[in-house]
Amino acid sequence: MLTWGLLPIRLGLAFFVYLSLLVGQIDLMEDFDPEQSIPESDLFILSTAQNLHKGLTAQSAHLLIQLSILTKEEINALDGIVNGKASVQIEKYPRLSKIIKTLWPKETSESITGAILYKMNVKDDIQYKWSGEVNLHNINIGFLGERDGYEKNILDHRSLFIQKHRNDKTVLIGDFQMLLGHGLVSWRSMPLKSYFGVTNSALRTGRGVQPFRSGHESWSYRGLAWSQKLFGGEFSGAVSKRWVDGTLTSMGMNLSESGMHISDHQIENKSNILESVFITNWRSDKEKLNYGFILGKGTWIDRNSISFANTLLSFYSSFTAKNINIYNELALSANNRNAVISGLRIKNDLFGYGLIFRYLEPGYMGLRENMFRNWDNISSGESGFLHELHFRTGRIKVNVYSDAFHRLQEEPGIFKKRGSETGGRLELKPPQEWIINAQFKQQYASTEINTYPNEIAEVGRPVTTLRSTIKREWSKNHKLQFQIQSKFETSGDHISNGLQIRYKIKLKKLMVNTFWMSSHINNYTTRLYYWDATLPGEMRSKLFSESGHYAAIMISLLTIESSAIHGRISTSWDAWEFNAKPQIQGALQFNLSL
Repeated sequence: MLTWGLLPIRLGLAFFVYLSLLVGQIDLMEDFDPEQSIPESDLFILSTAQNLHKGLTAQSAHLLIQLSILTKEEINALDGIVNGKASVQIEKYPRLSKIIKTLWPKETSESITGAILYKMNVKDDIQYKWSGEVNLHNINIGFLGERDGYEKNILDHRSLFIQKHRNDKTVLIGDFQMLLGHGLVSWRSMPLKSYFGVTNSALRTGRGVQPFRSGHESWSYRGLAWSQKLFGGEFSGAVSKRWVDGTLTSMGMNLSESGMHISDHQIENKSNILESVFITNWRSDKEKLNYGFILGKGTWIDRNSISFANTLLSFYSSFTAKNINIYNELALSANNRNAVISGLRIKNDLFGYGLIFRYLEPGYMGLRENMFRNWDNISSGESGFLHELHFRTGRIKVNVYSDAFHRLQEEPGIFKKRGSETGGRLELKPPQEWIINAQFKQQYASTEINTYPNEIAEVGRPVTTLRSTIKREWSKNHKLQFQIQSKFETSGDHISNGLQIRYKIKLKKLMVNTFWMSSHINNYTTRLYYWDATLPGEMRSKLFSESGHYAAIMISLLTIESSAIHGRISTSWDAWEFNAKPQIQGALQFNLSL
């Protein structure tokens, strides 16, 4: 039997995952942690951009601007394309250039008016998903339907938007989101967390009204939204009234995150809250100094007549001078629970430094707030500082960050009191086809417990994760990757190790991806995550909470121009000795361009 303790990772090396995705997704997953999530809307945007457009145009650039993964500089470059600036050089932004080349290897003048996706995920039961978008001159129509496994209604979740552009005005009817300020009042369904590059993402200011393309069933607003140029800036507003899943207390609303309606509790919370929201935003349109304000009001009442209301006023700004960016947002609540986030970034071609400070009072709640934070518990509040430093020399890139935070509520309880997270990444690109990434991450979170006799103790142990990846890419058609991963408590009591192997081969109209993962898990605290086999428009991570093995194969077939069939089949063994019954899953997806 293999002795995992002798793996090279125990010597302290760590290399980060580099994942090759199917057509319509991007080799960018090294920027994200498989223990966290990215907005599903980003995946829909990438898939829609590829199927609905045939190259980088003003229309496709306007769609890509909505991606949450882009930096402020990449957004500005796409803005230049939208505004018809001939001086924009996309080649100056390697990651953005890679996105564009992956989406559209060859530009064509073929006319595309719509894109439709149909997907089935098969496990114990079948999950169905339908989504699509149609572009009719200045009108965009998008829809999404979903039924999770074991749900009785074949269209348990439905979403629709109609968006019309005319000159400097946009009107949207249906499901939408409002990306405002830096997230203290209204933002995407996924928050920013401590990780590499987070200071670039936190710097971005929201761009107002956007169609809602995610499968998150309770996050969107539903009603009427509009935006237009006004008083030297952009004014946007929205009215929304809809039923949402969740529970209501005197402290506020808890939205349901799962979207599942299977258990009695889930069914009871389905469409349990009637929500009414009115929100307005004005932001300046200056090159060096952007500022704005948000005014919003929400009322919620559940089927038991429990009600809650909140009014918010927010001020935000962003200042740019050469290589320095400074930004902040202050949100004031009628419930006398306020929040502030502020930060700066210094950056040139070889060096960068970023800082994020947040102070969220206990019980602070916006309308769809999702600001940068580490803990999701609203009632405890949070305060913290994050620092990030990166530099490069030759073929080597180095990135380190450190975040220290604590909750503001002082009463003892089960919630984490203070915590920290530190990470380091090294990327080496030797000559020829090799890519080597090295990463470590250490997390610590304390918890207060009551001990005898009537004393309070603080417990918690740092947990360190190491990842190592070596990738060989002979050409765009052949890629091989090995990843070794280790996670352990600093005390040495619990240690888990894992191995992942990937291989991809691409022919003219056929692409095959193969996956193998093995993990030896010592304790749930040191569980391991990997990026799983993903079809276009989805993001799956594989969790190993106990020892076992996993194998998967994905096949993509380009049927006609811009249309494709994708399939995935996987099997897993929840035992190290292969003596457990294998669990088989499958998925089938059709992408059709009209």
